[in-house]
Amino acid sequence: MGDFNGKIGKRKQGEESIIGKHCIGKRNKNGERVINIALQNNITILNSLFKKKSSRKWAWMSPDGRYHNEIDFIMSNQPRSFQNVDVINNQNFNTNHRMVRATLSQKQHKIQRKCFNLITAALKTHKMKFKKETSKQTNETQKNYNSAISDMYRSETRAKPKRNTLTPKTLDLINKRKELLRNRKDRAVLQK
Repeated sequence: MGDFNGKIGKRKQGEESIIGKHCIGKRNKNGERVINIALQNNITILNSLFKKKSSRKWAWMSPDGRYHNEIDFIMSNQPRSFQNVDVINNQNFNTNHRMVRATLSQKQHKIQRKCFNLITAALKTHKMKFKKETSKQTNETQKNYNSAISDMYRSETRAKPKRNTLTPKTLDLINKRKELLRNRKDRAVLQK
């Protein structure tokens, strides 16, 4: 932001990135300063991008009304975000300046990344190396895991001698009960 009162005039060679085709007047010293700031910071002077009648471009009028100059500018590093820049004619206050307004675009434009392709290529290469290294480690880990599971399964399924957990007295009682139940069934069959 600044009040340079600079006249940028017509576009010169090498200024295509910051000045459009539609400028009026001749450049002065302060206009050179505005151009240098725009070049150093890669800022576009938006007033020059939109075609208007010269009567719709001037923003300052001399006190005697004889001279009109375009000295107020809207500048941006994202020129595609703007639809229009114009000068407001109707003024409800006493001044020799007219207000400049810009209309923003409703679409958001993507900002190009200068090094994006280089970065993605480097990331892809790194990702491939990482996958190769981790797949080798994963394969070894999987083999070790499978081997451990197999060993555990084999050790569990080996035939183990059966061990009696019941005392001989309990086993004797169970056998007597089975015999009594068989006898009861036999009596029921005989009685029929």
